[in-house]
Amino acid sequence: SFLLSQLVSEVTHDIHLLLSQEGRILDANAVAQSAYGYSLAELRQLTIADLRAPETLPALDTQLRDAR
Repeated sequence: SFLLSQLVSEVTHDIHLLLSQEGRILDANAVAQSAYGYSLAELRQLTIADLRAPETLPALDTQLRDAR
């Protein structure tokens, strides 16, 4: 559930991003904000592709499709 995901996001020491089906960043925990150097408002203006290394982008469409 969304509440469980939100709780995990708050207590984990790992990067946690909530994405739309299209890869837009909807939410990010404090660890992600610190690691990427963006505020939550800034991250919400980005997509996961904006954060990925160029060499990983060819696999991104497949990963998003599999996640759906």
